Amino acid sequence: IQNIFDNKVVYSKSLTCKNCDAFQVVRKLKILSRADTEDDNGTLPTFEAETQQKIEKLLQEQQAIEQEMKQANAVERKRLQESSVRREAQLAKLKATAEARRSASPGQNLDKLFSSFPTVQSAEAEITNLSAKIAEIEAGYDEELSQIRQKIAQRYRTQLRALDKEQPGEFDLPIPFQESQLKRRAALEKQRAAELSRFDTSAVAEEEIAPLKKAVMLLQAHEYIIGAKELTVELGRYDIQRRYFPILIKRKATQSSASSNNSDLVELQRILRLDIEEAKSFKQHWQAGLIRVEGKVRPNNDLNVVQLINDADGSVLPLLCTVCPEMIMIPAGSFKMGSNNGDDDEKPVHRVT
Repeated sequence: IQNIFDNKVVYSKSLTCKNCDAFQVVRKLKILSRADTEDDNGTLPTFEAETQQKIEKLLQEQQAIEQEMKQANAVERKRLQESSVRREAQLAKLKATAEARRSASPGQNLDKLFSSFPTVQSAEAEITNLSAKIAEIEAGYDEELSQIRQKIAQRYRTQLRALDKEQPGEFDLPIPFQESQLKRRAALEKQRAAELSRFDTSAVAEEEIAPLKKAVMLLQAHEYIIGAKELTVELGRYDIQRRYFPILIKRKATQSSASSNNSDLVELQRILRLDIEEAKSFKQHWQAGLIRVEGKVRPNNDLNVVQLINDADGSVLPLLCTVCPEMIMIPAGSFKMGSNNGDDDEKPVHRVT
């Protein structure tokens, strides 16, 4: 039919079809297949008129359906706009409440944070307090926002179910129809994810709990100096062959350290390397009470640095681990590192500087 319409082939010597439309081509083909169905005057037979009427009726029905869909979409858009306005009002109310709470938050004034909690015990207690407050804020938001999320999820479930029930129309080809359905489903799922993310508890509460989280992080990272009130030191006999004093340091159990499984919080074995003459002088100062212990510790963590202070001259005596790894000098420059036959995090062999 397309070739005839484009005048690329001759289909009849008696009937020409120059500049005729597709309907005329089909009509003439039908006339050729039924030579006796056209009267002497060349008027269309009855079945042609009926076909035309059916086509017009289908077009009218399709226009009516499209009009109904437009009206339904307009109603749905209006409902969504009203729902969005209500949700925005709820969100604004929650943010106003958060701002009021934030103004009284201890994390707002970070400059005074460490002075307010000068000891590791007070810092650990404050971390526990802040963590409980963060959980309380998130729970309060979640209680209010979960209902909104449920309504949003239900609305999109309804739309997706309606989409799955749609059937191809009379003039819809199967593959293009399926592709269109998949695109519409992907668009709805993307809209659902974006809308739900706006009412995610963590996202909404982030502005309010961010100062509290920052305060917790700073307190956890801060090193506190502890001394004789929390640490005791036992000095062992000098090993003249290896040139060191064995030292046992014990940390007095606090409420947090007693509940911890980390044994380093309770006891540390260290050595103090000194030459024989230095060891003699150190032992005299030790017996005179001039040596004190000092450690650095983070809240809910083990001791980071332990050292002895000689108050006689202010010198600092670093303590070493009992089994120290052998250290060697690596010259400056580039060298190959890694292994092609080792674990995945060692591959491949690469050059470092």
